[in-house]
Amino acid sequence: MVRKSIASRRLERAEELVSDLWTPVWICPHCGRPFAQLNQSHSCGREPVRSYLEGKSSGAIALYRRFAELVRRCGPVAIVPGPDGIAFQVDGTFAAID
Repeated sequence: MVRKSIASRRLERAEELVSDLWTPVWICPHCGRPFAQLNQSHSCGREPVRSYLEGKSSGAIALYRRFAELVRRCGPVAIVPGPDGIAFQVDGTFAAID
């Protein structure tokens, strides 16, 4: 089995997050998160959504799931978890849950 480089895995992660929604101006070289602005300030994070929701109350989890469902109804969106919350991106972050 061929192991992929860290940079290759980060680029793949960014491509998964963005897909055909938009072309990022900058991708963080540390966490692979895509951005609409060059060198945008952020907290790097690589955790999946489920890790962010661990330990949350059932009510908070239900609220997140309902919110994400409503956002997806608006059209294609990238859901980008980070250490401080979960961002919902189209041409940039338009909503976030902290």
